[in-house]
Amino acid sequence: MTSKSARPRAAKPGKKRAGKLPFVSQAEYARHRGVSREAVRRAIAAGRIKLERDGLIDPEKADLAWRENTVPRAPVQAAAVGPEPPPPDAAPDDPGYFGARAKREHFMAQLAELSFRERSGKLVDADKVDDIAFTASRTARDKILGVRARLAGMISAEAAEKLDFELQQICDELAGDAIEAEKEQAS
Repeated sequence: MTSKSARPRAAKPGKKRAGKLPFVSQAEYARHRGVSREAVRRAIAAGRIKLERDGLIDPEKADLAWRENTVPRAPVQAAAVGPEPPPPDAAPDDPGYFGARAKREHFMAQLAELSFRERSGKLVDADKVDDIAFTASRTARDKILGVRARLAGMISAEAAEKLDFELQQICDELAGDAIEAEKEQAS
């Protein structure tokens, strides 16, 4: 049987150890870190920091473990400013967690904006616009070329041929202008 004096004694809260910070309770450690007690409890439960045998925390060990095992949350204000720069040991093309998260949020915001514009009627499908433009152009061409047939009894055959030629030239010019505009837009 061992005597009480032979057992190793755990340091009491607030008691100085030679050259080290004293062991502290979870609440004291939370104040020391500037976090909530719940954050300290979660860190202990997740195994990110360890309790000493007496249920107290060695702040020096816990600070080291906290830095190594805890991923910091992005501050709310930092998200408005921009992504946090990657750590110095990260690969140059690796955006890191915060960069990837900022990029994802940026694209999600763009998708939400597109969805809003589409639902509000300010954005339409390009294929629908192409179909409407084609139909309108074809209708205009047919009406222009139909002028000769409507006037056939009122004008001479020579004038009808000349009118036919001029109307066809106008339609061809309009079609050429539309093709050029489409090529410019594509490039």
